[in-house]
Amino acid sequence: MGLRIQLFGTFQLWRDGELLPPQAWKRRKTQTLLKILLLERGQTFTQDQLVEWLFPDAHPFKALQNLHGRISELRKLLESDLMKGTDSMFILSPSKGHYQFNPQIECKIDTEIFQTKFKQGNTYLDEQDLIKASKYFQQAIDVYQGDYLQEDRYEDWAIFHHQQWQQRYLDALIKLAECQMAQSQYQQAIALIDRGMKIDVSREQLYRTLMQCYAHLGELGEVGKVYQRCVQVLQDELQVQPARQTEQLYQQLLDGDTKLKSVAVLPFLQLSTRQEHTYFSDGLTDDVISQLSKISDLKVISRTSVMRYKNTTKSIKTIGQELGVNTVLEGSVRIHENQVRIVAQLIDATTDNHLWTDTYDRDMTDIFSIQSDVAQQIGVALKATVSSSERQRIERKPTDSLEAYQLYLKGRYLWNKRHKDELLKAVGFFEQAIEQDEKYALAYTGLADTFMILGWFDFAPSVEMFPKALQSAQRALELDDSLAEAYAALGYVTMNHCWDWINAERAFQRALELNPNYATGHHWYGEYFSITGQHDKAIAELKQALELDPLSLVINTVLAWKLCYAGRLDEAFEQCQKTLELDARFGPALTVLGLIYERRGQYDKAIEHFQAEMEIMGKTIPNLTSIGYTYAVSGQHKQAYRILDELKKTDQKKVSPYHIGSVYSGLGEIDQAFEWFEQAYDQHQWVLIYLKNAHRISPLRKDPRYNDLLGRMGLVD
Repeated sequence: MGLRIQLFGTFQLWRDGELLPPQAWKRRKTQTLLKILLLERGQTFTQDQLVEWLFPDAHPFKALQNLHGRISELRKLLESDLMKGTDSMFILSPSKGHYQFNPQIECKIDTEIFQTKFKQGNTYLDEQDLIKASKYFQQAIDVYQGDYLQEDRYEDWAIFHHQQWQQRYLDALIKLAECQMAQSQYQQAIALIDRGMKIDVSREQLYRTLMQCYAHLGELGEVGKVYQRCVQVLQDELQVQPARQTEQLYQQLLDGDTKLKSVAVLPFLQLSTRQEHTYFSDGLTDDVISQLSKISDLKVISRTSVMRYKNTTKSIKTIGQELGVNTVLEGSVRIHENQVRIVAQLIDATTDNHLWTDTYDRDMTDIFSIQSDVAQQIGVALKATVSSSERQRIERKPTDSLEAYQLYLKGRYLWNKRHKDELLKAVGFFEQAIEQDEKYALAYTGLADTFMILGWFDFAPSVEMFPKALQSAQRALELDDSLAEAYAALGYVTMNHCWDWINAERAFQRALELNPNYATGHHWYGEYFSITGQHDKAIAELKQALELDPLSLVINTVLAWKLCYAGRLDEAFEQCQKTLELDARFGPALTVLGLIYERRGQYDKAIEHFQAEMEIMGKTIPNLTSIGYTYAVSGQHKQAYRILDELKKTDQKKVSPYHIGSVYSGLGEIDQAFEWFEQAYDQHQWVLIYLKNAHRISPLRKDPRYNDLLGRMGLVD
């Protein structure tokens, strides 16, 4: 006979898989008796204790009779075929006048499951395995379906346990939040702390964790607000001041101590006489960043931002301030025949002191051990916790072929340029690397990334590129399932091409578990949330990406775009201004400004910004679509039809029917719009995934064809 018992939230009991209905409990006291015996499974209660709680006002003799009756009734309820009480498997009487719920018998009780998961989380936390610790803390939290015995919370026998379980739940929330914070998942940690404060606003540890999250995000103003709220709440609720630990942490955060475990790797200087070795120095920079990013206890700035400092004359202190880090790694590389000399030094950006330095004179075949050593030495210098699984990933050698590695570096060097011709050449280098080592997983990841960019920017037909990207990402993971970049690529193509939202999210989550410092992973996961209509989560992920890659023009612009999608137009406008401060001629930022003006109904300004973007980027299909749509909604129908004619006359391999449908939507020609959207669906055009949230589709949303189309794409809530 199997029992499953729920004590969190409303009490429920399942016997042999069937839920006992309320009428099965003939007397409420019988159910209360079971709850008391389950306060601590195996604890022995005396008759006097049970009588005092269950029948405090009855005559002692009558009370004892009632207790024996409830015990008998409970035993028969739990075991319908029970012949006599002494044979009960569940309710034992270890000695006369004493009762307990059998501590040995197997049954599922949610409080015990919670406790087991929580202990497993602590075990992995002690081992510094943050990924597994997070998994078990989350499972414990998921078990908690509401306050412990919430219908009995004010009973004398339950009140202590109610408070105790509430605090245990808070402990799990805090531990998970701290794990996420250690993995640079600050926005997720903040969301957990907010949940905790709804339960116990006076729990001081919640404020400490929240202050740390905001400090890591560089939002010192929020740190001050959290501290002041803590002071006020403790005074109002408990008439006490914050603990010394809280005051000290607050002061440390204001002094910038949270940035100690943060690092930016500046581009390695290339000292070789042969200029073609530039690809190697840039590749070395990328690889060191990649290795460091595997340490979840570090915040590591992404490549896009640090490459802006190549050949810079700025001071280390200035760079640290601009990137929000306290340490900077700089170095140089010199190649002579088959020998390499690498000099690396870690510098405190606030004091200019050298924290660690080393010189490596090695054979080129030792390049991977050098990268591994640099990453681990920096971890030691910054007192970062490195788990055993992280150390294994850092020390793993990606290939035994030096030639394959050099071909891979050449491919990545060209891939980072993001131009069509260079991307096509990159494909060649990645394929050559695979010819040298057919088990070189990173080369397949490079192919996946390149095919995706070619398809996304319409440099090549997406219906051809995305399947190749999918195949390459899957092959990379068959060879090495610890590659965060491969999981992110898999998630991106699964989202854009397969429209498989469940597996796309799983891939993104796995990518960020393996590398919480992967800004592109956070960026693409943010895209996922935006496409599926989860705007707050999208913005949180993109802010996380921006924290790791603060000078990325793309991420800065995408954040503004998603703020616009969410209807937060003032914030979107401000974010566009920040982007244009980095580069006043960055066309996509001008496009987003145009979108903001368009949504505000300032159509002349919108067209002005779309045309400004065209002057910089040239005439593109998305740009023409924006101008045509704005003409349409502003009543300039003649100009809108002129744009439609131009789109229709353009090579149809380059124009998605989605763009034409968008202009028809602006004109209010609903049937025509759906006709073109159906063509986009039939062609499996990836851009159609934005149909759910694009404001330009608003006139179509009341039409049943809209939800039907979304349903076929798996995008209906």
